[in-house]
Amino acid sequence: MNTAIQLPILLSLGLIWLAQTTFVPLYLSVIFLTMIVALFLHYRQIAKTETRKFPQWMTVCLVLSALASVWISYNSFWGVEAGVAVLSTFLFAKALESKNKRDLIILFNFALFVSASLFLYSQTFWMAVVVLMCLLSCLFGLYRIQMSEFEALERTMLHALKMDFI
Repeated sequence: MNTAIQLPILLSLGLIWLAQTTFVPLYLSVIFLTMIVALFLHYRQIAKTETRKFPQWMTVCLVLSALASVWISYNSFWGVEAGVAVLSTFLFAKALESKNKRDLIILFNFALFVSASLFLYSQTFWMAVVVLMCLLSCLFGLYRIQMSEFEALERTMLHALKMDFI
């Protein structure tokens, strides 16, 4: 995963976190921020050591603590507020465990769904701006995923053409 895809992931998650800070409980917001920071640090680690896998025990601990905070806050996983909080928890968990192209496509599509669900909280102008910025970030990430495939295809075709002419 290159940095051209990492930036839209972090930007999308950050915008979703920003939009939810006024609606979800403080400790759930802190857990989401912890997930974003852990993902950022993991991406920096990837750049240095080329290790791809995020520690699974950390993902499980963060997800369980987020789900526990949703349960403590709402006494249920049902309902608009609790449902969007659970969806957001699963989105952040998916970001922590994404490792290949398929996972990234699912992540961006899931982020589009969660960002649209933010309108269940509020339909104000600032929420529309944040959701629009998240939409653009997700679409840019999906574009970068597809272009990386075409760039690899282009390099392969150029290499094949060089072999044919030699």
